Amino acid sequence: MATRVQLATWAIALTACGPVTSSSQGHIPPVVLASQQQIDQARALIDQLPVKGRSAATGYSPNLFLPGGRWPSTGHGCTVRDQLLRRDGFDLTMSAKRPCHPVAGKIHDPYSGQVIDLSDAEAEHVVARKDAFTTGAAPDTFTPTKQWPTVEAMQQAIGRDPDNLLMVAGRLNSKKQESNIASWEPPNKAYRCTYAVKIVLVKARYGLWTVPAENARLRQRLNSCPAPAK
Repeated sequence: MATRVQLATWAIALTACGPVTSSSQGHIPPVVLASQQQIDQARALIDQLPVKGRSAATGYSPNLFLPGGRWPSTGHGCTVRDQLLRRDGFDLTMSAKRPCHPVAGKIHDPYSGQVIDLSDAEAEHVVARKDAFTTGAAPDTFTPTKQWPTVEAMQQAIGRDPDNLLMVAGRLNSKKQESNIASWEPPNKAYRCTYAVKIVLVKARYGLWTVPAENARLRQRLNSCPAPAK
């Protein structure tokens, strides 16, 4: 069983609700890619992830990870989804009634590499919830830890973890559904290294395992990550 490790949060973390600093009008912020440190960390951690078959999906529901199918509150009238929009969006217009809730804006979608309207974006779990459930986050495969003493605590942590969430085009979220990297990857090839890195870091954080085809594809992508700049 892989040791659950505490990993640094992704390049842009969710912050407490406060004033929004949106990008200048007309400026498109770049997609955030994995740093060399994160790539190196993922390459080291892939060897610690167990490789075995999926467990049964009996009892699975996406609501196990997001109770009631609702995004949890982060305080001050904000939800996790609001914070994701604020992190990943630009040229945002905020609600007059809920100052931390974006009602319009744009997203530089990492999966397609295209700029999309906020209304076309959906919150996507990089490690899909069903994938997590069948690789260590189910009641019959879960191992309690000090940080996650119950399977419910771990499931809900996975469901709201900002390192496991991205705002992406809804059409691509629908295509991916519950797939792992062996059966679905972002069409934006420039993001595939980062996508693999994020999967490894999230799976290591929660002590999840990989299935053989998934592990092979992760290794392939990590080996093809760009060389560090000299």
